[in-house]
Amino acid sequence: MRKMTGLLYKDWKLLRTTIIVLLTASAVMGCMPLLVFFGGDTNGVTSDEFQMLGTLMMGLFFLITPMFTFTIMPEIFKIDEKKEWGQFILSSPDAAKAEIRTKYEFALVLMILNLIVNMIVLSFDMMVMDVASSISIILVLEFYLIMLLNAFEFPYFTRFGTKKANAIRVIPLLIIFIVFFVYLLFGDLSVFGDFDKVLEYIFDVMTGKREMKVIPYITAAMPIVAVVAYILSYKLSCKLYRKGVEKLEN
Repeated sequence: MRKMTGLLYKDWKLLRTTIIVLLTASAVMGCMPLLVFFGGDTNGVTSDEFQMLGTLMMGLFFLITPMFTFTIMPEIFKIDEKKEWGQFILSSPDAAKAEIRTKYEFALVLMILNLIVNMIVLSFDMMVMDVASSISIILVLEFYLIMLLNAFEFPYFTRFGTKKANAIRVIPLLIIFIVFFVYLLFGDLSVFGDFDKVLEYIFDVMTGKREMKVIPYITAAMPIVAVVAYILSYKLSCKLYRKGVEKLEN
């Protein structure tokens, strides 16, 4: 237990500035709907339009802020990517498991902190702008989505190092971009014909006026899938740690 606490404290000392900046940026980003909306010209805007624009802007910004933690995850592993450190860890009984478990727990704590910050800022935004939305559900789902993404990525960090793993990170984004580009060229774009109706549909979903039947199933399944994947990922990373250390440079 003392070993775990020491490793967690070490990671905090090395990454505290980055984490503080990340959480601050997340809070500022969450407040942007207030600055953008109240700083603009609202003449001629009806109360319904006000509520729709405010809710959609909050949805946009709070769709982005949870991903801030995803960008810092490689740093959690990178700070210990030294062969001497890895060999020292392997020389101690059960130290490798403690090292990997620390990384997984540290990442989880960081995600929880960011979720708390986002929830607090969201509550403040909704109170000031007097809008109601289900963005909190989106934030929770994103939390589990990021946990699931981490579960797939962390074994790569452990086995191949963050430099090579970061290259792998780009592949899913590249696939999404290619699919989207191909759809724009050859797909049916009529769904985007009336943009106002698209925005109205998104607004109705976010405010609970329109129910998506799939959401309750996703909400129920995501925590189970993410937690199971995270635990299995930890066990896999423990098995891969020695091979990863052997590939590290001095």
